[in-house]
Amino acid sequence: MSVSPSKGRLRGLNITVPHILMALGVVLAIVVLSSFAQKMEDTRSIRAEGSRLRATATALMIEKQALMVTQVYVESDAFTRSEAPSVIKYMPADARLVVVVTPEYVPRSSDPTPIPAKQPVKVDNWHVWREMFFGPQD
Repeated sequence: MSVSPSKGRLRGLNITVPHILMALGVVLAIVVLSSFAQKMEDTRSIRAEGSRLRATATALMIEKQALMVTQVYVESDAFTRSEAPSVIKYMPADARLVVVVTPEYVPRSSDPTPIPAKQPVKVDNWHVWREMFFGPQD
């Protein structure tokens, strides 16, 4: 009682051609779904990167507009008159520098008590530097 191979069954295993085709179909479906899931993940990451780049581009365009406004202001005469003396120590040709000089107090002979002149206080250089850089801000 031997089973011949012509009957379409393997000895000891009941695997038929429809079983093999079904297994190949399942494997092919798994491969297609895996590829589709990978493409979906790639699309999602590309869209997220695109959104991030759009936000960066928008911020840069806003900064560009602000810089263009600043450039127009700096090139105007208003900047030269109002900001340039303090910012870049520049004075236009038609500007006048006014220096207010107050006379030193000279006591008169009719004053009841003369004000003694203050002796200049010797200040070390590091005190001057400390006052210049770390002193109270105006």
